[in-house]
Amino acid sequence: MSYAFELYLDERSEEALRTVWRALDGAGLLSPELKDDARPHVSLCVTDDIDLDVARRTIDHLCIGYNRLKLQLGVLGTFVTEQNVIFVAPTMTDELRRIHLELNELLHAKGAVVWDYYLPNRWLPHCTLATAVPESRYMEAFAAIRRAFVPLVATVESLGLVSFLPVKLLHVRPLRLPGA
Repeated sequence: MSYAFELYLDERSEEALRTVWRALDGAGLLSPELKDDARPHVSLCVTDDIDLDVARRTIDHLCIGYNRLKLQLGVLGTFVTEQNVIFVAPTMTDELRRIHLELNELLHAKGAVVWDYYLPNRWLPHCTLATAVPESRYMEAFAAIRRAFVPLVATVESLGLVSFLPVKLLHVRPLRLPGA
């Protein structure tokens, strides 16, 4: 089983990104895993084997130490891999970099092995819009996303843990409100 630590956005931003998913679904291009229990999110890291109690306590610990943060989502991109992932990337902030680094350090200390793409100095924060797009329809998918996507400033409100595939939400905690 694989597990992902995910940052979840405010309702308005989630709905804007779901609009993109609906456009892809209407074109028959929405990835099945985005239909499960998935929410639009920024992935912090992925690991295959972790004690779920450790994972939950790690999330709870991080959420005590971090305020909700703003992310500007305005860059569409793709990973050049067999999975044909198309994503929107947030502009990197110091706070986003800190929470990613601290999560990796905490998981490493507990013996978890984080996937290479999510290691510090390799990680590209992103919110997946499409994956497993057939090569023959890749440009069509990118065009559909481009038409439906509107750049936005999102608020990261919580941190969660999912197992996949299929996607199943296992744990979620809100980040602190600024000034709290």
